[in-house]
Amino acid sequence: TLVWAALIALTLSFFGNLVQNFEDVKGTNPSISQNVKIVLDTIPEAIKVFRAKPRAIAGSGTWILTIAETLGALVTFAAILTLLGTVLKEQLEKLRISFSSGHSLLLGFDKQARLFLKSKQRPRDKAVIVIDPKASAKVRDKAHAEGCLHYATTDETELQNQMKACRIGKSERVIISAGSDAENLEFLRELAEADIAYPKDVLVHINDVNLHQQLELNDAIMQS
Repeated sequence: TLVWAALIALTLSFFGNLVQNFEDVKGTNPSISQNVKIVLDTIPEAIKVFRAKPRAIAGSGTWILTIAETLGALVTFAAILTLLGTVLKEQLEKLRISFSSGHSLLLGFDKQARLFLKSKQRPRDKAVIVIDPKASAKVRDKAHAEGCLHYATTDETELQNQMKACRIGKSERVIISAGSDAENLEFLRELAEADIAYPKDVLVHINDVNLHQQLELNDAIMQS
């Protein structure tokens, strides 16, 4: 909706400024090159419809420009509110995560991880936090749709610190299910080497039964 409103405002601004610019040269019989220049000069003028700057003379300009500038101002205001709302929502989500206890951590959000969300094992009175190392907007939207909290940051790349930020020591369980056995084992290896406290249950989804032998190398995690 916001995009369509912006396109309408831009279109009205372009045609309004174009008409006004041709009115200014009316009677001078401009050449083709001058006409082309007028059209090109109108483009940056049209874009200024989103700039919060009132006209020098109130009431000047055509009705088309008045409507375009009003709509442009509303679009700009709505975009600012949307941005502030997104930032506020992210900060509130981080605050909830920082106070979580007895929660479940999902490292990865593939099909198997989502099955946990629909199972009876999911506690309905405790939070589920999806840790998203890739900071994917698609994962974030799916996590929120499932009623989960979403943790992702581009500032902190170390998995150990991300898990600490999600209060792994206070969690009930960690489920590693990132989409492939290789990724899952790599996450498990990073956790095994990390200097952090683990919950009672650390569950790793593995498709290849032969890879279970590799989990024996990380037996300390499974028994923690």
